[in-house]
Amino acid sequence: MTSQATSSNGSSHLGVSPSDKNEYPFYYSIQQDTTSTRSCNSQNNSFSLTNFDSTTFEKEKLLLLNDSPLNKQIYSMKYHPNTLSTTSYMSNHLKYPSLTSQILSNENHLNLIYENILQTLPAHTDLRYFAVSILNNKGCRVEIPNTGVSLIIPEDAVLLDEDHLIYIALINIENQMPILNSQQTRLSPTILIGPSNITLLKPAVLCFEHTANFELSTWKLNLMFSEDICQWKTILTYGQENISTPVYLQFNRQQQAYLLFESLGAYALIGESIAFQHASKYIQMVAFFNRTSEINSNEILSTLRLRFLDATSEALERCLTEEFSLQNYLCDQPKQFLIHDYEDQICINVDLELSSTSRINIGYKEIPLQTFWSTKIDRSCFIFLIPNLNIDNTQLNLSFHEHLAMHIDVYQPTMLDSALHTRLCVNTLHVRKK
Repeated sequence: MTSQATSSNGSSHLGVSPSDKNEYPFYYSIQQDTTSTRSCNSQNNSFSLTNFDSTTFEKEKLLLLNDSPLNKQIYSMKYHPNTLSTTSYMSNHLKYPSLTSQILSNENHLNLIYENILQTLPAHTDLRYFAVSILNNKGCRVEIPNTGVSLIIPEDAVLLDEDHLIYIALINIENQMPILNSQQTRLSPTILIGPSNITLLKPAVLCFEHTANFELSTWKLNLMFSEDICQWKTILTYGQENISTPVYLQFNRQQQAYLLFESLGAYALIGESIAFQHASKYIQMVAFFNRTSEINSNEILSTLRLRFLDATSEALERCLTEEFSLQNYLCDQPKQFLIHDYEDQICINVDLELSSTSRINIGYKEIPLQTFWSTKIDRSCFIFLIPNLNIDNTQLNLSFHEHLAMHIDVYQPTMLDSALHTRLCVNTLHVRKK
């Protein structure tokens, strides 16, 4: 197959308006932001930090965000009747949920297929990022909620005498993903489609998000494929397609990619800079707040936790799940910025605001570019201790500790035009001490 694509580099700036202070654990506002932001619809200790319209759909979306397996099942069945999502809280003995009366007759058949799928998934597959759908000659659509990953099988793409199941799963184990050299970086999630015994007669469409900035032609893109997540090979070098290329890859301006394919297996988009060029990719910074009391002491320890992730919904969803499980509070919407493949380090500076005219530095770090470029940056967390300052003015002291403001700068010294500068406002009134 051959491929032509539309350049992709855009992401819209998202304005945030304040909400009722008593409704959320944090009351925040974006005072200064020189980057584009991606919407963050997620819960924080059972609270949402974004404004939802009072529509039925948004209420249903809010219900889904409570990380309940039942809620995810309800949402999936309501909006995508042929789609079933599962979570890691389900055991391998959980039977396939009852669907409509028309398909109850083959429930046992589907149960057996479902059990076999669970047994053949790669080791340590996180079932929160796994979805399965009924497949027949009418086709199907299956998606993993909150990740931007979906699969469409067209009508008459399979020759099946009875209903079957098809699944998609996200792989996040290092030794199951493509091995990178020092110049390469991952630009998409690693997506597994199965089971392998299904033969497609028509191309299916896989939709996923990517992080490449296409403003300049600086990327060499390789689509990697594996039948068993062990032996990976390049099946497409973007821009070098020919009549025998087995897939078709296209991009839009919203950081999304569409892959037409016929072979089931695992796919991943890998990129590196063209010779003598400096490619760039989107990263997002997510800030969390934590407050604990020292054992046998009245001292309160407050910390700012900065996580840096690929700018995809999948990476953000994993990050939120991890941080909320640790009872950390989301401070603000993710902040998106660019990093460049350049011999440079990433500098992180955090200042605590004392007044409108003064601030103190609470941390500065220099991180090698390779940490952001070639390794799993989303597994790193940079922690900054917020000092307990004694301020003479009692009223000022109370206001200072209830409403913290911090200035965060993230930049490459030789690429200051792409730097992130933001002022983070945190209301700590509703934060529970651990």
